[in-house]
Amino acid sequence: MQRKDSSTDMANETDNKKKGMIVDKTKKGFSLIYRLFIYVPTVLLLLSVLFACLSQYVAPTKFMLFSYFGLGFPIILLLCVVWAVTLTYLNAWRALLLHALFLFCLPMAKKTIPFNVSTSSFIMANDSTENNADSTFKILTYNVEGLSKEKGKSPMEISEYLCYEDADICMIQEFSTYITDEKYPKAFKKLFQKYPYTTRENNEKLEWSVVILSKYPILNSEVVTEGNKSNKAIAADIVIKGDTIKAISCHLMSNRITPSDKNAIKKIVKGNDPVDDLENAVSTFDSKFLTSYTIRENMARDLARYINRTKQNIVLAGDFNDVPISYAYHKIKGDKLLCAKEEVGVGYNHTFNEFPFLFCIDHIMYSKSLECISYFRDKVNYSDHYPSMARFKIKKK
Repeated sequence: MQRKDSSTDMANETDNKKKGMIVDKTKKGFSLIYRLFIYVPTVLLLLSVLFACLSQYVAPTKFMLFSYFGLGFPIILLLCVVWAVTLTYLNAWRALLLHALFLFCLPMAKKTIPFNVSTSSFIMANDSTENNADSTFKILTYNVEGLSKEKGKSPMEISEYLCYEDADICMIQEFSTYITDEKYPKAFKKLFQKYPYTTRENNEKLEWSVVILSKYPILNSEVVTEGNKSNKAIAADIVIKGDTIKAISCHLMSNRITPSDKNAIKKIVKGNDPVDDLENAVSTFDSKFLTSYTIRENMARDLARYINRTKQNIVLAGDFNDVPISYAYHKIKGDKLLCAKEEVGVGYNHTFNEFPFLFCIDHIMYSKSLECISYFRDKVNYSDHYPSMARFKIKKK
């Protein structure tokens, strides 16, 4: 009986060992799956942030892939926040510590979604108190979409809006070159009375142009860089309250996205496109983006050289057709300029207003010897862009 009991115990022990091995293997399997679930997304997000960061320093002509990550940085940033909350909920502290490396992307986050809590960051650019200050001036930049009537708005409403905002200098992109034709004088008579000094590129063959409207005398003007057709940057020396300011209005190379392209993207976002259509759309966009980014890169270099040799205070504004995390933005800003939105702005403040392309691509930059008092992005639907404005103070030497 003892031998039988002994053999039974041995059999039970063997069975228990087998079951234990199965349990251990199962646990190891789940542990591996858990680690993959935790660490793979974390590493992918880290790489995405790194690539987005590199997009500011690596020219698109050198490696275009980084530029796409820079364009998608707002989404990457949102995913980082969501994933950090998820890791905290799962008590995955080791992965969360790895996630802490995302702290190095804070400067990029400030460019994209600034949150300045000083009093001046909440002063709107058309604040009446600031308007009366002798040493300040207001800049407005607005891509008016060729004064298009597609949104049900008329050139008259755009003209009235510009007059109402009462900026000292308006930097306008896609301003119709036929504005002086018979169909426009009533709408723009008041505007040109308010801004008696105007400069633009004198090219009658262009349908649209970059324009600077000023209340103050313009001494001279010149074209700084040219892209394709109406994509240009012009500069003007403007005497404001005894100081000469170099005003630069720019419209960098657009991505040439047509209405049909936009519809294709909307279908992709909604998941309504077949795989073949998706591949064709991606191929089309990649080809267009590569060409546009290359031209924009060259324009940005021209602007950077011009800025570096300019001795006056600079205010540069316009449609960059590029986000803050991009080579063009970083190149133009350089070491000499600051960005109004970064310094005193609050929130994302996208300036292109067609879903799902909610990008901030219109910027206002200025010399460090100027003080930006306020920044404001208005939401008016007269164009496919929103206007931005900022008020500056000339520092006393």
